[in-house]
Amino acid sequence: MNTEVKKLINPGRTYVLYYIAKFCFTILTCMETYYIASYTTDAALIPVVLVFIPLTIPTIVDFIMSFLNGIILEKMPHPMGKYTFWMAIGPIVASIAYAIVYVRFDDDKVCAIIMCIMIIIAHLFWNIAEITHTSVPSVFTDDAKQRSTLSMLQSSGSSVATFVFGLVALPIINAVNEKTGTITRGYFALTVICGVLYIIGYILLAFTIRGMEKREEELVAAAGARKAAEAHNEKAAKLSGKEMLQSFFGNGPLVALTLMQLFTWLCGFVPMGFTVYFFRCSLGAMAMMSLFVSGRSLAGMFAMFLFPVYQKLFKGNKKRMLLTCNLISIAWYFIFYFLRCNVMAYIVVSIIVRLFAGPGAMNTLAFYADAATYAQWKTGADSRAFVMSLYTIPLKLALLIRGILTSAILVALNYDPGLEPSTYKEPFFFVYVLLSGIFSLIAWLIMLFGYHLSEAKVTQMALEIQQRSSNSST
Repeated sequence: MNTEVKKLINPGRTYVLYYIAKFCFTILTCMETYYIASYTTDAALIPVVLVFIPLTIPTIVDFIMSFLNGIILEKMPHPMGKYTFWMAIGPIVASIAYAIVYVRFDDDKVCAIIMCIMIIIAHLFWNIAEITHTSVPSVFTDDAKQRSTLSMLQSSGSSVATFVFGLVALPIINAVNEKTGTITRGYFALTVICGVLYIIGYILLAFTIRGMEKREEELVAAAGARKAAEAHNEKAAKLSGKEMLQSFFGNGPLVALTLMQLFTWLCGFVPMGFTVYFFRCSLGAMAMMSLFVSGRSLAGMFAMFLFPVYQKLFKGNKKRMLLTCNLISIAWYFIFYFLRCNVMAYIVVSIIVRLFAGPGAMNTLAFYADAATYAQWKTGADSRAFVMSLYTIPLKLALLIRGILTSAILVALNYDPGLEPSTYKEPFFFVYVLLSGIFSLIAWLIMLFGYHLSEAKVTQMALEIQQRSSNSST
């Protein structure tokens, strides 16, 4: 029996480009996570009764489409390779559509509707492109260390992008607004810059992925596995709807991961949408927001260097690492909410917490890759790309909930940017801090009791899958 699991063909180059692609994608998405709500109310000056159109409707469509994105990826024919195609085309369409989101049209309702439509289009294309990115650890390597490294690079690339964004976003927005005499064109200019970076980053990765796709096809063809599988087992050629459902509902670790990620994303996205409001209204320190965003992102970047240390400390046990690190974050949410320390203390401690707690979350993508291996081992169908596409479902559901919560809270408060900011101090404090702690605690409990898939078991399953493929060719 073969004892060598599949590994990346060119790991060094793949690592670098994988990191760059995530960095460039996150730069663009930061426009939405940090500014879409405040842009709608405070810059575009869309009446609060209309904010649900761009903030909620796209998230509803996005969530529905999250169940179809993996099917689109699997079923659509792609002459140039399905991963390469979406990595190359997705960012181009998404960037153009998303830039239009920040164009202010004269009529309030028309502006809100166009924002809504463009967000839907942008999300459709960047979601499928992102699936190809998140599929890399599952499709092109079965090595546990390489999967963890790719997962870490994805998380670190996101942190560095947020750090850079925190430094340059407001200066660029303010500079362009001042030069043009508007309060909206700065957002458009920044979105265009981010979109160009996103396109470049993904196209660079697409070239490397295409080479890996070709090599994968050549290796499979040489072994005769694909031809034999197509002749004797159609499951390898096509993935039925029933098999897709089995890949999820029959996969206990994947269900637990999905629920855990839902509450983890809620812990991230809900407060992100209120960051501007939190610093302006609850802390009374809007000028400190850039320091906070960049500082926490910088800590996330340096957490990358702690990642191998944590791996050794926890002996490669991803679950134990995640649970231990997340306890640190949970404790800080509740401590800060009840102690209400000053702004500078909050920023400093938050940065320290991010530094030491960050490495745990860097394994998330590796967890999904392990669950994909489990699905293929259990069902016999190659559902890896489909399973990895499910990584986006809790994310989209969290965005949907955030959109609903953001719109509902702003309407319930009858938010008016012209009023004294301290008027809204307590509600934004509750949403940003205590609610985040509750979400994080629920995610921690789900992971503790719901996920039971060890690294040793995943390696054994990967070897058995290879042996099955080898046997089918003889």
